[in-house]
This record gives sequence, structure tokens and C-alpha cells, in this order.
Amino acid sequence: MKRLKWFFYILIGALVLIQFYRPDITPRQVDVSNSDLLTTISGAPAKVRSACYDCHSNETVLPWYAAVNPVGIFVRNHILEARKHLNFSLILDYPTEKKIKKLNECAEELREENMPLNSYTWMHSNARLTGEEREAMAHWFETAAAAALARDMNNQ
Repeated sequence: MKRLKWFFYILIGALVLIQFYRPDITPRQVDVSNSDLLTTISGAPAKVRSACYDCHSNETVLPWYAAVNPVGIFVRNHILEARKHLNFSLILDYPTEKKIKKLNECAEELREENMPLNSYTWMHSNARLTGEEREAMAHWFETAAAAALARDMNNQ
């Protein structure tokens, strides 16, 4: 019984201490005036922002539960990892091949129902997508890839 009591004291102490650890998700300062996908390529379905931008852009809005660790650590690390893979706020600054590949991968991930992640949609009902919404978004990403390619060709 005494060991159990000490275990709980240590557990509570650890939970209090872990609240002081906050991974930094602040994006590096970059001129993004002409880099954001949604402001540059028109016609995006509204769901692109609600289903993708919290993790895959510099416009992250943290939910209330991200203020409580260890959940907050998971959320922040997830966002950092997502941005490493794809950042819509900077995608138009990617090299042409990478940009086209990433936009086409977005369409593929949507059609295969890999994105948005289930762990995200559980807590964000506005990110849940119907089949029609998935197809509209996938089609827009393919259109965006073609538009980005044309934009890059004109700038050369």
C-alpha cells in the first residue's frame, strides 16, 4: 500500500513537471506573400482549409486540449512532422517537380481515404469528408498541380 501511494505521488509529480515542456511549433520567418496555395490558386473547396491546414500549414490553430501535456506534446509533434512532409503555406516555393508530386499525392491520399487522419477527424468534425468532398478536393489538387506547373513555366 505504501509503494502504491509513492507511485501516485511520483506520477502526479511527473504530470505536473511535463506541463512545462512545450515543443515550439512557431513557423520559421519566411516571406510567404506569394507562396500560399489557397491565396494563389483559386477555386479551392472550403474543406481544404478545415481538413488540411491545421497540420499542413503555418496557420495552425491549436485546440484547447493541446495545452495539456502529454496530449499537447503529441499534437505539436504531429504538426511538426506534417509540416516537414508538406506545408501548404510554402508549397509554391518548392522546386517544380516536388511541388507537382506533392499536389498529386494530396489527390491520391484523399481518394485512398488516408487523409485527413482518423485521429484528427475524431476531434474535428468539420474535417470529416464525404465521398463527393473528397473527389472535389482531389480534383482541385490535380488542377492546382497543373496551374502550379504552368505558373512555373511562365516564370522561367
